[in-house]
Amino acid sequence: MQKTKKYLTILAYTIPSLIFVCYILFLCFMPKEVAVHFNLEGNVDRYGSKYEFLITAFVFYLIPMVLTLIYDRVKMPDLYKVVGLSCALAMPLAFIGVTIYFFVKVAINSVGVIFLLENRISFILTFVAALIFIATHILPFVYGKQKFKKEITQKYYYVIYILMGVCSFGILIGTLFLGNYYSFIVFFGLIALAIAVWYIFAAVIKKIENKSK
Repeated sequence: MQKTKKYLTILAYTIPSLIFVCYILFLCFMPKEVAVHFNLEGNVDRYGSKYEFLITAFVFYLIPMVLTLIYDRVKMPDLYKVVGLSCALAMPLAFIGVTIYFFVKVAINSVGVIFLLENRISFILTFVAALIFIATHILPFVYGKQKFKKEITQKYYYVIYILMGVCSFGILIGTLFLGNYYSFIVFFGLIALAIAVWYIFAAVIKKIENKSK
């Protein structure tokens, strides 16, 4: 039961992040105007901004993630957790089918679609950020706080993953909206911000711990 619950939890956290990342990477290659709505026959009845699909990406990420957090964090019998996590996992699996359908229909019906690495810097940074974003959903399960050497990081190791997630999320969105050279600014700026926030956080915690002694 415990092993089943662990694997269900990891998958329930990971798959929504994979769907979100796929949307961002897909949109990076799309022209600014794409097919955004289809009628019952599957024909395009409206063209619009590709950024409208960000709403779909957020919904497909947030809803299963909220369910997963509830069944993972709220105290309840293990059997209820397994059933709840299974439902939370079934939802993004269904979203995968919808996502593939969207990708195929949009790619076929969007004029000027090109899958070329013209903007290589943006693509590389977005891909790296995507890997980090997915990793932040997996690492807490495989790299527990006991593996950190410093006491402060052992106590607050989730903060590290949150900072990594925020940084990679910012890079994903930044490289989607910004051009080639701005991607460098977004990338290094967010890394510097994450490091600065971590050192400020560590200093504040250390100060509080010293006062409590």
